[in-house]
Amino acid sequence: MGAISNCCEFHSEGRCDLGYHNGKPHPGNCRACIEAGENNRARAERPPSATTQLRSAAAAASRFARSGFALADTETLASRQSICQTCEQWDAAGMRGTGRCRKCGCSTWAKLRMAAEKCPLGKW
Repeated sequence: MGAISNCCEFHSEGRCDLGYHNGKPHPGNCRACIEAGENNRARAERPPSATTQLRSAAAAASRFARSGFALADTETLASRQSICQTCEQWDAAGMRGTGRCRKCGCSTWAKLRMAAEKCPLGKW
């Protein structure tokens, strides 16, 4: 896999932070990022639409129910919180001060506690 150039500011850990390529590693700069240029900054900072957030919440609720309402253990919860709190996509003031992921729009307070949930950026 090729190196990621410094030209694309939306790559971290070999993945496109904007979600292009379905979160999979991409060899080199993300063509979509390069073609869109500065418009990607606004897109990266904009939360998902209400429809997208509703679909995401419904899917999470379904996974939670299918898991038997399994909760993350204390160690997993602490690890997830630590990762989210240092992530550029985490908004501490979101969801009335309980925290929100700018990438998926989810309440991090809730999502971190559900054992079956995953970070939309693949960080946990």
